[in-house]
Amino acid sequence: MRSRATPKTPKTVYACRQDVDERDRRATRANKASVSTLLERLHSSADATPIQRARAYELKGTILGNLSRDDEAIAEFRTALDLFETSLGPDAPPSIKSRMGLADALTNVGQVPEAIEQAQRAVDDAERSQGPDSVWTARACLSLAIAYANTGRLEESEQHFRRSASIQERALGDSNADVAATDSNLARVLTGRDRPAEALEALEHATAIYERGYRDNHPDLTLLYRNLSRAQLALERWDDAFDSGQRAVDVARANFGDDDPMTARAQEHVGAALIGAGRGHGAIDVLRPALKTLRAREVQSSLIAQVEFELARAHRLVGDEQHARDLALQARARYVADDRGFERRVAAIDAWPRSAGDAEGETSDASTRPRSDL
Repeated sequence: MRSRATPKTPKTVYACRQDVDERDRRATRANKASVSTLLERLHSSADATPIQRARAYELKGTILGNLSRDDEAIAEFRTALDLFETSLGPDAPPSIKSRMGLADALTNVGQVPEAIEQAQRAVDDAERSQGPDSVWTARACLSLAIAYANTGRLEESEQHFRRSASIQERALGDSNADVAATDSNLARVLTGRDRPAEALEALEHATAIYERGYRDNHPDLTLLYRNLSRAQLALERWDDAFDSGQRAVDVARANFGDDDPMTARAQEHVGAALIGAGRGHGAIDVLRPALKTLRAREVQSSLIAQVEFELARAHRLVGDEQHARDLALQARARYVADDRGFERRVAAIDAWPRSAGDAEGETSDASTRPRSDL
């Protein structure tokens, strides 16, 4: 059996795009240029080893992923994985790490069946070579949980999130930031399974860890506050959901700027809370710029659809039926065109125009709202 290596810090991967602040983005672009130059040198150098080439390809894949260019990252991770496996074998930590990177990139572009296959292989390889209670196994379980969540298999997703969190707590302590990140992702699944009270408990634990260990306005807080707002929305705690969503907006603006998808996705939660509180005009003022940003940045179609439908709800709340129907139909078309399986959201939109509560200017029941993305 190979020696059991421990990763220095397991990379935190969320079910959505990873949070990186603007300095990291600039550094990422610079690093991409450096890695491209390095790859050219390695290709032309007779002394470059396969391991050196593999590490360069893996780094380039990571950088492309942080630039939301996962389709390009997939090719780099495949090349790195092939080189690592040929040189070190599939059970070696570098091979496992590259396979997890490949799984995460596949998840982000919607190729979820293969993502599940690759993540499960990473779990099996990590268990066999590093042990069932190793941090490597926890990290592989996290990739598998995220892949399952993105295909709607929430029961399996919860199982692997909980296993990852349990291993991390034993190995790293229950106040570690990686434990908080896993709790935050678990909460999204619990909300999706109609267990918002449990989700809120997990998020409050994660919030306490983050706020003790992170500086004010740390970019990772954006996702945490969004998840917190999501759970509070499910519990119809409109004021709390608004406050958490606004905190997410403030952190996102401080790190990414006004016209960034991270800011727009936080604004979505603020808008939803305003709709819940019956403040349709305020929701429209928040959701319109959010939708404009997401459309301009060409993010995943399903993310645009979420904001389109929230904006539709806001327009119906103020009596603007034509805009409400147009936006709802646009959202529906995006979900139908997405091959990752959004049947429940399509069904929710189809049922929504028949909701008497919405038609009378009341907030719609949670069962008529498409679930937030995982």
